[in-house]
Amino acid sequence: MLQVERISKLTEFESLKGEWDQVLAFSGSDNVHLTHEWFTSWAATLGEGKELLILRFKENNETIGFAPLMIRTIYLKGLIPYRQIVFLADPESDFADFLFTKNRFEVIQCLFNHLFKEYSWGELCLHTIPESSPNFTAIQSILPKMSTPYEFSPHSQCYFIPIKQQNWDEFYQGTSKGNIHKDMRRLKNHYSKIAWEIKEWEGQDSSSIIPTISKLHQLSQTRKERESSYTKGDFIRFIERVIVELKRKGWIRIYSLNIEKQPVSFMLGFEYKNIFYWWNTGFDNNFKNLSPTKYLLYNLLKHGFEHQTWEEFNFMRGGSDYKSHWTASFYNLYQIRIFNKKGAYGILNKFRDTSNRNQLNLR
Repeated sequence: MLQVERISKLTEFESLKGEWDQVLAFSGSDNVHLTHEWFTSWAATLGEGKELLILRFKENNETIGFAPLMIRTIYLKGLIPYRQIVFLADPESDFADFLFTKNRFEVIQCLFNHLFKEYSWGELCLHTIPESSPNFTAIQSILPKMSTPYEFSPHSQCYFIPIKQQNWDEFYQGTSKGNIHKDMRRLKNHYSKIAWEIKEWEGQDSSSIIPTISKLHQLSQTRKERESSYTKGDFIRFIERVIVELKRKGWIRIYSLNIEKQPVSFMLGFEYKNIFYWWNTGFDNNFKNLSPTKYLLYNLLKHGFEHQTWEEFNFMRGGSDYKSHWTASFYNLYQIRIFNKKGAYGILNKFRDTSNRNQLNLR
């Protein structure tokens, strides 16, 4: 008999670290963005004021899974409150999933039944489930049997480069000659005339690196006429805590490209289970003609291949031209969307403007 327990307080969630780590390790969904360190860092900073909906599944008093969810309220037309159930740490997490160790079909069916029965919501909107998820087949099988319209479809792409036992020269020859090769010839010529180096941050105090990466990220976003997340105090607190927590585990990596000893580009990423994740970058616009981020990426990849540092280099969520210039390998990240058809939310959803109205039979 399955039991479902809700964890809604951060203090209670923090106390479950040992149990969470064990379930994650045997879930088949292990990823840095599903670790207890990542979620508690987010919940204590960006998650302040959010309604945690972390579900623990037990069978005969044995914990066999967690569903890391939360409830958030958006305002339709800026006025009408509308409750969504989403994955915990959305949208900051690039990968999301349920963590189950066994009986996936039964537990996932129980999960959906529980969400419909126990909570009031207008939309279930679960993003970035990798198509390699061990829950994928069960989700595909269960959703069509539900008495409500749904969508389970690709949401974004995740490009990656297999490194294990690959030769750098052979790999590089397969990259885009019109973009990568041409640019690298130009950049190598420029960099041969200046003093440059790539440095890895190895400090313990996050305050020693935050001002640098914050400035570089803001400069790069200004060029694109976009607001930098590093201008927001809660995001800074999130990054500070993530760096501290993941540094302690040996999972954080921060590199900078320095020109004349001045940092002009940075890369904040993760090294987890022999995979390198390229997560957050920025650069000084004054050096844009030197394409410092591209040159930093080139050198990190080259080092990774030559020293077989990782088995894979992962660009994380989102399809971009520069990623496909480096590799043709990618997998899809899926989303589940269900609009509630019952009660007041059912009425509201009939009039809500959604891109999936026909697919979800909400006309």
